[in-house]
Amino acid sequence: MTKYNLSIIITMYNSEDTIRRCLDSIIYADAVNNFKFEVIIVDDCSTDSSRVVVQEYVQKYENIKLITNKENSGISATRNKGLAYSTGEYFTYVDSDDSIDKLYFKSLCKVIESNKYDLIEFGYKKINENGVEAEEVINGCFQFELSNMLSAYFDTEKRDSIGSYTWNKLFKKSLCVNNKITFDENHIYEDVDFVIEYFTYVQNVFYVGKSLYNYFQRGNSTVNTVNKKLVMDRIWSLEQVKKHGKDLDIVGIDFMIDKYCANTLFYLYKLVVNSNLNNLRIEKLIREKILETVNFKVLSLKQKVKLVFLRMHLLKLFLK
Repeated sequence: MTKYNLSIIITMYNSEDTIRRCLDSIIYADAVNNFKFEVIIVDDCSTDSSRVVVQEYVQKYENIKLITNKENSGISATRNKGLAYSTGEYFTYVDSDDSIDKLYFKSLCKVIESNKYDLIEFGYKKINENGVEAEEVINGCFQFELSNMLSAYFDTEKRDSIGSYTWNKLFKKSLCVNNKITFDENHIYEDVDFVIEYFTYVQNVFYVGKSLYNYFQRGNSTVNTVNKKLVMDRIWSLEQVKKHGKDLDIVGIDFMIDKYCANTLFYLYKLVVNSNLNNLRIEKLIREKILETVNFKVLSLKQKVKLVFLRMHLLKLFLK
């Protein structure tokens, strides 16, 4: 049985227009001698020709495998199935409509083969809907420092470089198995819960300061559509951050988390007010959540003013 250094997990649903680009980027990335990787595609009952396209690659490459769900199960269950089938020392996820950089394996192979790090992260490029590079996102503030990485993660102005994405990180399979870390199958923002829980077991981290992933921006993704479930699950994700955050042994972590939650709740309130959701109960819920949980000490002057207006039921008027 082949021993793989890395498992690349791709969850797929009706991806006939993009899956070939995704797989070609992996197959034709610069190869590295003796570095072994597998690609596991988990299809969530696609109704288009996605599986037909993937079968071409399965027949041609022995390290590419296709698994099909018996019924449509959602992104979390599909990710969990890919994780369960993976055999690499490290694993990562690649979205079926994204691609990796040509230097992906060359840039990561040595740090993977060293097997010294619980978490490996790297930069990425945002590609707009016209296929043009819109932004390169690289965090230069840390390479080995876990505390600096967490500081960047919880800083809402910088966290885009780290984020709760699963595609700009390599995770250790053994760490997930030993600590029973999986994706919650009942909520969206499941990646927030997964990543923050994983962080609590990380002892060391390595950051590769190169853009190794191409993230194709799309306006119709789940988290770009405001609805009741999105709002409720975002609030749930913040509760998970607080729950797991208490296990992070980093100086100042409580302050970081309080500030992160405050920024996210204010943003969520603005998002709902300016959406077509038109749900006063949801607005009231977020308002109460802000008033109940926000630590006044972590707020900027602007946010303190917002909080005063919120208490007076006037903030909504200034967010329109």
